[in-house]
Amino acid sequence: MDYQQENEQLKQKIQELEAALQTAQQQIAELTALLNQNSRNSHWPSSRDKSRKKKRTKSLRPKSDRQPGGQKGHAGHTLKLSDKPDVVTIHRPETCDYCQQPFQEEQHAVAIDKRQVHDLPPLQIVVVEHQAETLCCLHCQQLSQGAFPNDVVAPVQYGPGIQQLAVYLKSEQFIPYDRSRQFLADLFGLNLSPGTLQNIIKRAAQRLEPIVGQI
Repeated sequence: MDYQQENEQLKQKIQELEAALQTAQQQIAELTALLNQNSRNSHWPSSRDKSRKKKRTKSLRPKSDRQPGGQKGHAGHTLKLSDKPDVVTIHRPETCDYCQQPFQEEQHAVAIDKRQVHDLPPLQIVVVEHQAETLCCLHCQQLSQGAFPNDVVAPVQYGPGIQQLAVYLKSEQFIPYDRSRQFLADLFGLNLSPGTLQNIIKRAAQRLEPIVGQI
């Protein structure tokens, strides 16, 4: 191999090494820039900053010799059996567990074991229809119609229970109109618009104006 061919090969190797070195330097620069990113020079949240120290909350309450949990003499809030349950469901055995002899319906129990479940009633809307009848007088042949209640003024309307709940959610619990509307839709299937809720709140405020004035 002559010196000219050897020099050409060396030049080619040097060019390949220079290209590899340039690529490596570019990758190192990108990784360095990535490591130096923080919430000030990028879109990262401040929680990802390496220099950010997590704040540890320290209780201001002094240490006590008491054991954790309920203390002696503390009145608990365990559910108690109700003396007047709303619904009683009887579970009778149909046959004897030993000889399989069927029990008679008129046979009385010799002992009763009780367990109670405290729960909410089914959440559903009750539709009350008011019908005003018209009668014809047998004496003068004139027609007379029964009167609707004073608060029933429209063919279809929301009752006082729904209106009270809407006022409670907005005025007492400070729940926004959209969330109140979603609450009523999820639990009761009601599709009240924000405008309807606003009108309910407005009418309630008008009814309270005399009381507020006296206060």
